[in-house]
Amino acid sequence: MPNPGWPLADYRIKGLEINRMGENKMKKLAVFVLSIMLCLSLAACGSDNQNNNNDVNIPNPVKESSEQEILENTGIVFTLPEDAEDIAYFIIDRGEEDSPIAQATFSWQGLQVQYRICAASEYSDISGLYYDWANVLDWKVGGICDGSVCYNAEGAGYCGWYDAAPGLLYNVSVTENATSALLTDLADAVYVPVQGESDGESDSQEKLEP
Repeated sequence: MPNPGWPLADYRIKGLEINRMGENKMKKLAVFVLSIMLCLSLAACGSDNQNNNNDVNIPNPVKESSEQEILENTGIVFTLPEDAEDIAYFIIDRGEEDSPIAQATFSWQGLQVQYRICAASEYSDISGLYYDWANVLDWKVGGICDGSVCYNAEGAGYCGWYDAAPGLLYNVSVTENATSALLTDLADAVYVPVQGESDGESDSQEKLEP
């Protein structure tokens, strides 16, 4: 109820002042919220730019190459199946502590095959396939070179072996239709004996059950 001692105009002025104070508070709050949103947006942009710059600065370890360049740089010679098609060669740089991996990819009997070779002192997996292998079998390529056959229910698998005479590590792999028979056939198709011809009588050379 208006104070009888105050003119009506005073009440109107007081009301306008209160309304203006409320409007000023809302404007200040809106400016504050917009400022926070702008800061967050700039921070996100800066983070994205930094990530993009980091991605640009990371060197690609896989370099397209040629059969001749691989021979000159690593001394590695690929022997591929006669019916191999769509052949491509690469060199994978693994840094100063590890020797580079020479890689050939090709089509063979309707499959895409990856074939890798590198200098090494012992056997290890260089397939680059990271699966939980349901089937892991010891095997000797040509009855000479110690290695293994690994494959899973999804059809991915590899056959790898180590040839101590030249000190080279070999690996052939596929990502579909892998069986022990297919992988050992593939290994036989690219294997060239260095330690001497196999006598062909070794039990380890017998074909594994698929």
